[in-house]
Amino acid sequence: MEYTIHPLTGVSQFSFGESRSRLSSMSGIKATKTFEESSGSNKFIVDDYADFLAYYNREDSRLFYMTFVPLPTVTLLLDGKDLFSMRSREIYEYLSAYDPNLFVEDYVGFGSTLLGIDVYSPGFTDDADARCEGISVAVKGYFDAVYKGTEFK
Repeated sequence: MEYTIHPLTGVSQFSFGESRSRLSSMSGIKATKTFEESSGSNKFIVDDYADFLAYYNREDSRLFYMTFVPLPTVTLLLDGKDLFSMRSREIYEYLSAYDPNLFVEDYVGFGSTLLGIDVYSPGFTDDADARCEGISVAVKGYFDAVYKGTEFK
């Protein structure tokens, strides 16, 4: 399946800030399972759509985060380029054209607070040509909290 990233807005027909019930009713894709997760005092509802995970705030059931892994059935596009077809170095260079201030975290990967995109590539600092193991896309401010230590509201 092909998914298009709309930075800070959503992915394909999944819009950040939209309610879980509305997205479920308007999407032609159905979740294969649903579970809850927590991180500190934050609690999330997670819908597993097989191709990706969609994270909703448990308090208001609004979508704020999505994560994808490089499956043979998944194409993840940003401005027409399939990020999963690239090596980590190529993704880094491509994202740098949009955001020259990417954050790199040793043995985790890199990300852009400007685009709301995070690339999980644990070998990137040792081998820039490693394949990424996942790409996450989030609402504005989420990765600022992760990389800059600011508060996410």
